[in-house]
Amino acid sequence: MKLLKYSVISLGLAIALTGCGSDSDGGNSTTGKFSLGVSDAPIDDVSSVTAVYNRAVLLPQDGSDPIELDFTTGDIDENGNVSVELLDYQGASIAPLVTDVEVPAGDYKLCLFVLDGVEQDERYSHVIEGELETGPHYPLQVQGDGACPQGVGKEDGAGVLYFNKTFSVNNGNNDFVAEFDLRRGLKAPVGNKDYYTIQRTSVQLINEVESGHISGTVDVNLVSTCAGGNPDDAVSAVYVYSGTVALENMKGFNDEFVDNQVAPTTSANVIFDQDTNTYSYEVGFLGAGIYSLGYSCNADDDVENSLEDFLIYQAQQNISVVKNETTEANFTE
Repeated sequence: MKLLKYSVISLGLAIALTGCGSDSDGGNSTTGKFSLGVSDAPIDDVSSVTAVYNRAVLLPQDGSDPIELDFTTGDIDENGNVSVELLDYQGASIAPLVTDVEVPAGDYKLCLFVLDGVEQDERYSHVIEGELETGPHYPLQVQGDGACPQGVGKEDGAGVLYFNKTFSVNNGNNDFVAEFDLRRGLKAPVGNKDYYTIQRTSVQLINEVESGHISGTVDVNLVSTCAGGNPDDAVSAVYVYSGTVALENMKGFNDEFVDNQVAPTTSANVIFDQDTNTYSYEVGFLGAGIYSLGYSCNADDDVENSLEDFLIYQAQQNISVVKNETTEANFTE
């Protein structure tokens, strides 16, 4: 098998893959410009989630050879690996891995290789708990050891994020984002494992031109009431559900589901701004459609050993997301 080599520009982790549609200026060019970035839906209780990428490979669906994309800018080490702090790219923020690389127009799939963590070695993928400067470090691995298809294979010491949904690179600009949902997919060490894992199913491939965003505020009094009068104790997040979902049917990522109960599709942390005394949130890269939102002030209990305490406190329904637009949805007391 032959790998075609193409240059890449930028930096990135975090993954919801987003592909812009055609932006051609006319003419009949048979190439398009491909860009790939990474974004993150956040998690509590950790201060750093760093993923280190060492390969990105486009898989043409017309039978031609895979295209290897070399990282050329960003936080690149001497081996050409790119390090991305996922928690720095939340909501609609993107860490670019590849920018405007010209490739043949057509249909593709994608493989992204993430280096496995090594204990106490920040050159590899890792998680820091507690305080950033003093907290314990843990290696990070992409769950499983599957191979990239079409003859690309495996990479020693790396996990593969394989996006098997076909997407198109058209004439003009094509911008994609790999969206990591860490609240759903980042798993702490268990049993005899001394490392964190990221579940592959928590990383989505998203076409940016076909996605929209939701942002808004949460009333300070609502946060205080939900937290029993102690807003400093709140760990607040907004959960997103596809379609119209009643409050009593909104569950967390780690719940068991019965009857009409629904799992969230993603979530966003609620951030407090001391200068303005306001709470706000932003959810990035949602497909166009109708969503419901749920506010929780104890999102840290959305874990397997604390589910009886987790609660969605307030809900909103019929939130419409439109392509390339940001919908405002505020929570009031």
